[in-house]
Amino acid sequence: MQSAACGLRFSLFLTDKGNIYAVGDNSLGCLAQGHSYSTDIPLMVHKLRDIKIVEIKAGRHAAALSQDGKLYIWGPALDPSKPLMEP
Repeated sequence: MQSAACGLRFSLFLTDKGNIYAVGDNSLGCLAQGHSYSTDIPLMVHKLRDIKIVEIKAGRHAAALSQDGKLYIWGPALDPSKPLMEP
């Protein structure tokens, strides 16, 4: 694991390979899974699996910065039917 970020009832983990795993409360879409089921098992954020992520942040929302400088944001302020905001 490269880094971790703790949000409001959820956590993100960034692996050495640049993949993100999310765990915790997903009722507001903070795990970016495309559904609202919460989990105590870390799940990969599959929509970003082919993108090299270099930094993660968490709070009320979640954010990830890619190696090429693109910012991805997801969480409660976004439309739950679109769990990941792409640049």
